[in-house]
Amino acid sequence: MAKEYREKPSSLMDIEDPFTAYCFDEVCYMYYGKALDDKGRLKWNLISWDDKKKGNNEDLINFIVKTNKK
Repeated sequence: MAKEYREKPSSLMDIEDPFTAYCFDEVCYMYYGKALDDKGRLKWNLISWDDKKKGNNEDLINFIVKTNKK
């Protein structure tokens, strides 16, 4: 959506605190920038859980950190 509307992700989420907005934008660009193929399509296999267990927010954060270390 940020690319489509030419807005920062933090603006779309209405994050007002400048530091929080900066951190959110950096994570979005870093994570999704690595998750796109050469044609700009999302590589869904990078955004999948290792197992079928439902996770929570902390699990998602840990997953993102783990996949960005590769």
